[in-house]
Amino acid sequence: MESNKSCKLILDSHKCLQKMKRMALQILEDHYSEKKIVLIGIEERGYELAHRLQDILLELGDKSIELIRLSIDKKLSEQSVAKLDTDVNELTGESIIIVDDVANTGRVLTYALKPFLNIRPKQLRTLALVDRKHKIFPVSVDYVGLSLSTTMKEHIEVSVQDGAFNAYLC
Repeated sequence: MESNKSCKLILDSHKCLQKMKRMALQILEDHYSEKKIVLIGIEERGYELAHRLQDILLELGDKSIELIRLSIDKKLSEQSVAKLDTDVNELTGESIIIVDDVANTGRVLTYALKPFLNIRPKQLRTLALVDRKHKIFPVSVDYVGLSLSTTMKEHIEVSVQDGAFNAYLC
């Protein structure tokens, strides 16, 4: 993230890691009977977050954790196609968690769900490091690091440097 004096640090790297570990424990608890969990990370920072969560889940549990990248143009999400780096049909019957860094309006998460409408996953959940409460789309986030009420003019930015996450309110 570029240095911007109007942005305020709301989660430093230590707090982000704590939030990720707590969410990982929740995931393991909710999926205790599963042998495998599939993390679908929305490019770019959502995928990086999913990759870090994969590491934490592997450290804490004994499950197979598959990591898949989902590409979508966040600025033109309604016009772009959500693309997975695997065949979506291979995910039938799987426990899937869609991961993004910030749930702002709910638009990106809504369009990220499109590829899964034609298959039957065992369960489909969502995860965001920061969940902004002012949503346009009726999407709820199942696993949340930090939930925030903001004004419509404010937004959340997550930066990643050398694997460390920081969240800012701008």
